[in-house]
Amino acid sequence: MMEDYYFEEKDHTLIINYHAYGSYRQYSIPKRELGRTRGQESEWIMQILNKNWVCKSMLYKLAMRIQHYYPNNHIDWESTYAIVESHFSD
Repeated sequence: MMEDYYFEEKDHTLIINYHAYGSYRQYSIPKRELGRTRGQESEWIMQILNKNWVCKSMLYKLAMRIQHYYPNNHIDWESTYAIVESHFSD
């Protein structure tokens, strides 16, 4: 997939603007929830991993923002990245 997206930050929300079906659409994540986990992995990365508009670089950039806002999170990044890499392997 072509990397046609950008992040936008509002006071309380992180927005992923992505191009799909001929226009930009938005996926919003409350900043206060960025550090949530699903098991040990990042809840938000796992939640959007299978969306048809997601690319690997978007997930890594989202991870950087999560770490910026929640540096002391309890996310197992090694496991999260392994799932991302596995998902995008051919």
